[in-house]
Amino acid sequence: MKYTLSALGIVLLVLMAMLGALASLRGTLNADALALSEGSKSIDDASAEFKRGLKAVREAEAAGADRERTAILVERLNSVLGMIDEAESLLLKGNVTEADAIAYQTIDISKRIVLEAVELRDEASLRTYYEKIFTFGIVPVASLLLTLGAHFGWKWWRRHEIDRIMRMEKKKEPEEEK
Repeated sequence: MKYTLSALGIVLLVLMAMLGALASLRGTLNADALALSEGSKSIDDASAEFKRGLKAVREAEAAGADRERTAILVERLNSVLGMIDEAESLLLKGNVTEADAIAYQTIDISKRIVLEAVELRDEASLRTYYEKIFTFGIVPVASLLLTLGAHFGWKWWRRHEIDRIMRMEKKKEPEEEK
């Protein structure tokens, strides 16, 4: 019986060692998983900010913003997208700190893009507003000028024709010989 208890004790010791190793491994995995989830959260935040930037650029373009300036913003959005991909690949490789740094950098760039796109949209909206005011203001003036021009043009032409008729002389017919 002495040997059976020892065998049972050995089995219990091995089982306890395995549970201890598993708990230690799980704690390490939880720390890695926690670090990965924090890195994943920063990348998710970067992706969300990228989407806001993309939406703002689309709104600016729809408002009629300057094409060259929106093209610059689109190029910057493309670089942000590349940086997000780089951060994701670094996160998968286990380099959480660099992935976080790149993700936070893309968040800052995206926020600046949003601000510039909103500014472009507002400028385009204001320009469109002034163009509409000018158009609606010039139409009555042009209509008045056209009406006055037609009226006085008609009067001038009519007077000219009357004067021409009044200046006409009767043609003298050659007298016939009798």
